[in-house]
Amino acid sequence: MMKNQFAVFLLSAILTTGVAPVYAAPLMSPSPQVIAQADARQKIAAEFIDMLVKGDTRSAIEQYDSIAQEDITPQSLGQLWDDLINETGPFQKQASIRSEGNMVIVSCEFEKSKRDLFITFNDSNKITGLDYVQPQ
Repeated sequence: MMKNQFAVFLLSAILTTGVAPVYAAPLMSPSPQVIAQADARQKIAAEFIDMLVKGDTRSAIEQYDSIAQEDITPQSLGQLWDDLINETGPFQKQASIRSEGNMVIVSCEFEKSKRDLFITFNDSNKITGLDYVQPQ
């Protein structure tokens, strides 16, 4: 009987308002471990950018996982950073930092423009990639 009353109520609510009621699911808070991992990755990413700014590509390479280290050299990482500086002007500051899954996005300000740097991580908090989007 109770199911029938609810069905009648639901049907009348839809017919009179034209809208089905919305049931909100509770938001899931991230676990303390997920928060700690995001915080650790953000710290690593900020330090990584600082290393690039200082030209310390050898230390920056050590932040990469072993597989990525096989494909990148201090010289190629330095060239990537130099190419970015040539496009954007000298580095000014890290404006903000946020985590999205296994990626940390560092918003940086340069003399001529702003860029988001995308730093991806593996489960061991080692860097697996660095990228940025070219302006349109």
